[in-house]
Amino acid sequence: MSKSKKKLFFYSKSVAFIIWIMAIADLVCDYYFWATQKEQMLYGIIENIDPTLLDKSIELSSISVILLMLLTHIPVLISSISLFFVGYFFFEASKGEIWTQRNIKTLFIGGILAVITPIVNGMLGSLTSLALSISLPPGERIFVFYLGFSLNAMREIIYGIMILSLALIMKEAKKISDENQQYI
Repeated sequence: MSKSKKKLFFYSKSVAFIIWIMAIADLVCDYYFWATQKEQMLYGIIENIDPTLLDKSIELSSISVILLMLLTHIPVLISSISLFFVGYFFFEASKGEIWTQRNIKTLFIGGILAVITPIVNGMLGSLTSLALSISLPPGERIFVFYLGFSLNAMREIIYGIMILSLALIMKEAKKISDENQQYI
């Protein structure tokens, strides 16, 4: 194995494992916080939706709690799956399969998931208010429509666009390379 291939192998595998560790850490931390600090997590969600509800001692039904847990976990799951795909791209690159159609598609899927994560997060924010409303008495139920992005969401979208751009550039470069090989 040449020195360049060894470097490619080492760098690509290292990046893949780091990305996969990040994806697993996100999932584990989210689960850990819900398992150990459920009250604080629920407090934060209620405060984010309507801080005045904290003054009223509302009793959340178990269906509300389960829905709130699921709705806040979905964006973390999508983001982690995105990281898994990007990590898989680098894992395949460590085998020397950088310019394969499958590897380019893997990177493209990771980019799409990274772009939609903050969008899904916003939509789920609206559903979170409905899940909370299940536990509120009639007449006090709320619906909060989320529109707009935070700086964190913009960063995730830009990250996803960069990954998508890289995948599209690789796709076009592969087409050019394939065309050039036909002439030779």
